[in-house]
Amino acid sequence: MLEIFNAIASMKEWDVIQFKNIPVSSSTVASVRDFCNRTGKRLVKRDGIVCPTLIIKGLEEHARRVASGKSVRRRHNFLKKSDGFKVFHLEEVDEALRCFDHFSAQHIRRWSDTSSPSLFLKEANREFYRELIRALLPQGELLFTVLEYEGIPIAYHFGFDYGSKLLWYKPSFDPDYARLSPGTVLLKHLIEYCLERGRLELDFSIGTSRSSGGTRTI
Repeated sequence: MLEIFNAIASMKEWDVIQFKNIPVSSSTVASVRDFCNRTGKRLVKRDGIVCPTLIIKGLEEHARRVASGKSVRRRHNFLKKSDGFKVFHLEEVDEALRCFDHFSAQHIRRWSDTSSPSLFLKEANREFYRELIRALLPQGELLFTVLEYEGIPIAYHFGFDYGSKLLWYKPSFDPDYARLSPGTVLLKHLIEYCLERGRLELDFSIGTSRSSGGTRTI
């Protein structure tokens, strides 16, 4: 953090720092406020965005109900009839890098007919994610999950397992299998991951909640 502040201080053509989407509890808030007080810069805090989350710790039964709701069970049971159905978390960097190429291509296709094209269209963004894999996967701070159906990877989730929380970050699914709701089934497994490992919550970051269970459309 000190290095970041030193770099910012060396830039002459600015006088205001704006906060956006930083949790109030983050240590970054106090650090930036202290930096502004010391340097005479002005701190502006913008209105935050309400973000959905699923609290796990202390509400385990509720989380289990969310993960085993009737519609979720129906979709999961249909997929697991396939001999090639499995959900797994990538653990080796080389394997994750190989899967990333398919994941990013799938993400590009998923968003190609929308008003928000995939960020993976840019090679610089793809390389940034590869660097995240190299840096964070060996530390256990990256959770890169694959859902296979009939031996084909039809959904992914690229997120972070950090600070006793699982952070929902970048999901994708194959549009050809949208009718099977692979994202819903993948989410079920991520909730179960949190339960099995005693995580405090599944944080969905920026997004609009679509149900009382705190889930969002993927």
